[in-house]
Amino acid sequence: LLHDQLQHWGIAAEQIILEITERGFVDPETTMPVIAHYRQAGHRISIDDFGTGYSSLSYLQKLDVDTLKIDKSFVDTLEYRPLTPHIIEMAKALNLATVAEGVETESQRDWLRQHGVQYAQGWLYSKALPKEKFILWAENNLHAH
Repeated sequence: LLHDQLQHWGIAAEQIILEITERGFVDPETTMPVIAHYRQAGHRISIDDFGTGYSSLSYLQKLDVDTLKIDKSFVDTLEYRPLTPHIIEMAKALNLATVAEGVETESQRDWLRQHGVQYAQGWLYSKALPKEKFILWAENNLHAH
């Protein structure tokens, strides 16, 4: 179904990043073949809400993923959470891109940049928008951040 929709709209598989929460790794025997299927189709895979679930660190070495999304709960308390820099360093060691969720302040953005996080999402940039407003926002802010 996903493949058919992408073909219909002329979107390449590598343009779509599929997100899997840590809960998806509770049953790796089921999850890993699904990830492999989508990777073979050309999709990129991201682990969402990292640090809030039950996944084993050993799975990070085994999984064929591209991105680690750092949960908002870590971003909210950057100065009080000594684990956050280690999560970032671990992602770097595994050659994973990092995305910080829930970035709301410039100080959070600056801290994350200083520690090597490549991407951020959150209200600092924009609240959730309907498609029409997003298109206008993107046209006006393409290079602002």
